[in-house]
Amino acid sequence: MAGTTDIDTLVQECRANGLKATENLRAVLAVLAEGVRHPDVEELRRAVEARGHRIALASVYRVVAQLTRVGIVETRHFETGKSRYELAKGQMHDHLVDIDTGDILDFHDAAMDEIEERVAAKLGYRIVRRRVELYAVRIEPRPSLPLTGAGGKDEAT
Repeated sequence: MAGTTDIDTLVQECRANGLKATENLRAVLAVLAEGVRHPDVEELRRAVEARGHRIALASVYRVVAQLTRVGIVETRHFETGKSRYELAKGQMHDHLVDIDTGDILDFHDAAMDEIEERVAAKLGYRIVRRRVELYAVRIEPRPSLPLTGAGGKDEAT
């Protein structure tokens, strides 16, 4: 969703939920809407300031709390220990967290959705809310091995 959301639409949604469209609110929304993925409050502040708007860390906390309260932003709690934020509306997706780098990747796999629905139905349930977080390490290419041993045959296979 990030990168495709119209800031004016988000501001209208904020107003419809009783929030004032302050410069700080607009600046935080712009960062989230323009593609900064899963930032924590410090990263949000740096991104807002990189766009030329000064903002106190306390103001970032206040704005994300307001946006979360009205359902425009969702808070994510990954095992990284920091709360991270993303726009709440958009295509359903899951998260893969790279344990080594802390990178958080969005993905969607319809086959996973089908499996989850099938499992829930087998157990007599209907899924009403879901959250999938995969914690993984990158698969590195296999290290180079000597191609021939003492007998002259390929030992890499």
